[in-house]
Amino acid sequence: MTTDEKVRRAVDLARREVNRGQSALALSHLKGVQFDVEDVQGTQPWADYQLTSAEALAATNDRAAKSEFEEALARISNLHEPDAAMQMRAHEHFGAYLVGKQRRSLARQHYAAAKQLAVERSWHEDTARIQLLIIAVDLESDDDNQIGSLQNLRSAAKERGYTAQELLSAWMLYCGAREDDGQDILAARKRNDSMASVEYFRSLLRSIRNVDE
Repeated sequence: MTTDEKVRRAVDLARREVNRGQSALALSHLKGVQFDVEDVQGTQPWADYQLTSAEALAATNDRAAKSEFEEALARISNLHEPDAAMQMRAHEHFGAYLVGKQRRSLARQHYAAAKQLAVERSWHEDTARIQLLIIAVDLESDDDNQIGSLQNLRSAAKERGYTAQELLSAWMLYCGAREDDGQDILAARKRNDSMASVEYFRSLLRSIRNVDE
């Protein structure tokens, strides 16, 4: 097994453990190749090692994750061959970590960078997923109680495995309906104070899927 293959295998195993919520095991896999990584500088495994390390630390809410993500982004930008998917992943997961640290403004910047990469490559599902994250950050930043409606939308979507594109379509339809529902100030206040139920979004999502079918 070459050094490149050894690092790739360790990183793949580590990422699997991160996805399973086993960050300690992930870091253990990475530690096993920490001295081999420098022999593959400038390659995809070299950058992926750093990113996976950042993701494992972020999963445990470790403060060191911030600098690890920053180093990961630096490595990705210095790859011999660009890797847009990894760069998008780094920005998205760094953004999620920053949200957890209440750094919403900075998180939004990373989400926006991730979305731009997805838009440029016509990765529609990725674009929709990240746009929903941006919407959530904006609602939280504004202390808008419509974050409850967005949470209800996500709850409704779990039942039939709706795509991010379907969720985003439902959210945009909901926002459009709220804007059209009355014009005076009192009506606007009532709209702002109310949240859409899970059942409302179930119905809306079903209608979207039926139209698509």
